[in-house]
Amino acid sequence: MGTFENRVTGDNETAILGISERYTGVWGESRGGASGVYGRSPAWHGVFGESETNTGVLGQSRTLYGVHGVSTSSTGTIGQSTSGFGVHGTSASNTGVVGRSTSGVGVEGGSDRGDGVVGRGRRGVVGVSETYQGVFGSSRDNAGVVGESEAFHAVFGVSRSINNAGVFGGNTGGGWAGMFDGRVSVSGNLYVGGDVRPLGADVAEEFEVETGATVLPGMVVRLGDGGGLEPADRPYETAVIGIVSGAPGFRPAMVLDTGGGGSRLPVALVGKVMCWVDADRGPVRRGDLLTSSPTPGHAMCADAGRAVGSLVGKALGVLPHGQALLPVLTMLR
Repeated sequence: MGTFENRVTGDNETAILGISERYTGVWGESRGGASGVYGRSPAWHGVFGESETNTGVLGQSRTLYGVHGVSTSSTGTIGQSTSGFGVHGTSASNTGVVGRSTSGVGVEGGSDRGDGVVGRGRRGVVGVSETYQGVFGSSRDNAGVVGESEAFHAVFGVSRSINNAGVFGGNTGGGWAGMFDGRVSVSGNLYVGGDVRPLGADVAEEFEVETGATVLPGMVVRLGDGGGLEPADRPYETAVIGIVSGAPGFRPAMVLDTGGGGSRLPVALVGKVMCWVDADRGPVRRGDLLTSSPTPGHAMCADAGRAVGSLVGKALGVLPHGQALLPVLTMLR
């Protein structure tokens, strides 16, 4: 193979040293139940392989370890290569590469531009520990652990302890413990120890839209003959049920009863919402009560004595005249 091999035996020297300019520094193969390459040294490398163009150490075994390195005080196996594998272990029925250390790292992989360790198999990488983390990932400038999947959960966590979580996130710097970019589904109960602080402004509930009706966010709506939403178009209408949430300016913080199909829109129950107001039927000031008006889908300033059962809210803005969207505090009475 054109290799240069140097064997030295001693208490403080390298047990096997292989250097090659063109091929494998050290190569071992076993077919009879033992290790392909086995080296032992009480104070330095058990096996050291170096290659400029190919594998630093290559071990193959059909029944046991391809490469087995053991150290009580340093690295079990080191392989270095500038263009090929640092360590390459192949086994037909057992572990390709095994590294064990009683006080340091069992196996260490490093790369300046690529992946430090790559595992491929039924499980790409398996980490097992009886008393500490099975797998640990740490990074200064990026994610400690990244999970990706084409057809399943990117990260899957299971805990068999009643007092511990399948997935736990914490932040010692005072930032977010968890962040989700997209929809979040919870199939069980949701317990919150602190405050719930949605960014939206109202709590709304979805209703069906009456067939053939045109209903837009911000409109004052009533229940039609079919039980669906339609624009209110009579003053002081007791069939009015509120203001459709979602007009520009505010968005709902929570929407109830979203499981139905068909054409549905959320109606604000509590909180702030933008509402179409017709001030040509009387100027609107902050604090004025609002009710349905003859202008379809619009509110107007209400006479408190007549508005029982038809109030939709209290004006939070001013509209001297004309028709416009106005911030309203929902008040259904």
